[in-house]
Amino acid sequence: MGERSILLAKFFGTGENVRTLMSRSFFIWLGYFVLFAVAIPWYWPADDERVWLGFPLWVVVTLIASLAISIYTSWLFLTKWPAAGEEDHE
Repeated sequence: MGERSILLAKFFGTGENVRTLMSRSFFIWLGYFVLFAVAIPWYWPADDERVWLGFPLWVVVTLIASLAISIYTSWLFLTKWPAAGEEDHE
């Protein structure tokens, strides 16, 4: 068992708890990766001149993606964050 796994086991318990945490963590970070990939307009063509509501389209997409990141983070805190005093009993 690696050092990271030992630290996780000490903090979160052993066995299934750590495996669940690691798989959940992967999907959480995957969600952030996808949202930030959309939010950062590195893929946008330099000569694109489309406008929506007076803003360049890449600005609108970035603002919507930023809002989605905020909503995603709020949802994670409200649904996945353990409550104070909450413990896993096996």
